[in-house]
Amino acid sequence: MVIKYGKPLGTESWPRDSSTSALLSIDYAHHEIHSGSHYFYQSHHDMAKNSVNDHLIITPDTDKYSHMVFLVNSSAGQIHVEISEGATYSSIGTLEVPRNRNRNFPDAAGTLIYETPTITGQGTMLISGKYGIDDKKLSSGGTGRGDSEIVLKRNTVYLFRVTETNIDNTVLNITLDWYEHTNK
Repeated sequence: MVIKYGKPLGTESWPRDSSTSALLSIDYAHHEIHSGSHYFYQSHHDMAKNSVNDHLIITPDTDKYSHMVFLVNSSAGQIHVEISEGATYSSIGTLEVPRNRNRNFPDAAGTLIYETPTITGQGTMLISGKYGIDDKKLSSGGTGRGDSEIVLKRNTVYLFRVTETNIDNTVLNITLDWYEHTNK
């Protein structure tokens, strides 16, 4: 990199902060929103004490990989969250419509999301964690991007399962957030 007058050569036309002259930039996931290939699925579910909520995530058999973050919280008690790869099912469930984060583009994600499938095999466990505490009054959950992102394998079925751990009825909120990117 060639430096001229304290700035890398070729960056003179890049956008800068007016007070500090710092380069203005966005992270890659945010860039994918602007390019129209960043999607999300959001839902909430009333869960009875000791019940299970399942979602299938099916990645496309293409060159595009799904870079996904799983976010979850509940209104009370404790939940057990599991993410498995290679799940099997006897009934696929209800196809849901993910939304494009850039509303100027169509809702045309290659990754498919299904609610309430009938699971016959959980597959290989990738993540298993309990969130919240053994208390009816306290809520739980949440995460951010960064190190939480998982690049899902193409043409693969994933199971996103949440179990209420026999504490109390709860409201489950989930968000699946991803962009679809082709490696160079």
